[in-house]
Amino acid sequence: MFENLVRSNAMEMTSECSGLIRSYVGEILRNPPEGFGNAREMRRLFEKIVEAQSVRIMADGVATNEELTWITAADVLPLLHQAS
Repeated sequence: MFENLVRSNAMEMTSECSGLIRSYVGEILRNPPEGFGNAREMRRLFEKIVEAQSVRIMADGVATNEELTWITAADVLPLLHQAS
């Protein structure tokens, strides 16, 4: 589902990023919080990652079209540490 969100927004993920997302989603599915909704959680995660990506790009000062379409581990790791 997360990968569909990425594709539908004309974005791509690095393989490292994809692995991190899969691990995170696996953890959630093994122990879902009360009121868990898969689609809602994936949308929320995607939005937070895109926000983190924007912050990273602004800090780097590099805003090429290619940079704007890639989600990297640097965009995902801080969010996963917050969730743990």
